[in-house]
Amino acid sequence: MTEIETEHPPLEQPEEQPPQAAPRGEEVREEPAPAESAGGGAEESADEEQQIRQAVTTFLDFLRREPGAAQGLERIIGEHLHRPDTNTAQRLFNSLSRYAGEDNANFLLSLLMRGVDNPELFARVGELLGDEAWAVVRMLSALYSDAIQEAYLIGGENPRAWRTINRQVYYDVISDQWRVTFEIIQYNGERVLYEETATSLLSLADAIVDTLNHVPADIAPGMIDRSRLESFYNSCTTFFKTYTPAEEAEEQGDRGVRE
Repeated sequence: MTEIETEHPPLEQPEEQPPQAAPRGEEVREEPAPAESAGGGAEESADEEQQIRQAVTTFLDFLRREPGAAQGLERIIGEHLHRPDTNTAQRLFNSLSRYAGEDNANFLLSLLMRGVDNPELFARVGELLGDEAWAVVRMLSALYSDAIQEAYLIGGENPRAWRTINRQVYYDVISDQWRVTFEIIQYNGERVLYEETATSLLSLADAIVDTLNHVPADIAPGMIDRSRLESFYNSCTTFFKTYTPAEEAEEQGDRGVRE
């Protein structure tokens, strides 16, 4: 049995932002960086350090004021990440803001997202937090950092768009047929499973392509990335070579004679 998984075309990555920056689900547009004057990098670094220290102080004040804050934070985050969808990131941020304040929600979520890919920043914040608070953050990171990144990654996507396709090809001994299972997982978590024959799935593929052919000809050329079109063309070429080998061989022979 052959198992194949297909992922949706790559999604945009979460924006790199300092620990106090507010989370967003909108598309990030890269702006050209302004020319830096001498010493600009040092000033930027000093500003970020000051922002981090201020965010750490605010977070520590919250932990001191709120008994059981560690358990409360873990419960809120875990509850929202239980079944993530395209609105999870915003709901998580809103809930944390109501519990700990917007500044602390910004700080904690940004730190948990960035700490995975920026261990130096993560360690630096740990030095400022102190042992007890640092243990809380490390536990939250170990439990939820990957899931939080995932939630922000899919934020803003169409919830009914497909995200992953799982496929299996196998031989059914009882019915004496080759079968294909075709599972579509949407961003909202819903799943659709098809168990079909090759002919039935080809009819579905034909319907999809026929639908795309109804897009106006003057608009269609700019709607699909060129590399996707080339990949689809190559898949179709392989498909006809696989399912019509005799015709393909005959056509190649005719081309050879003409040449």
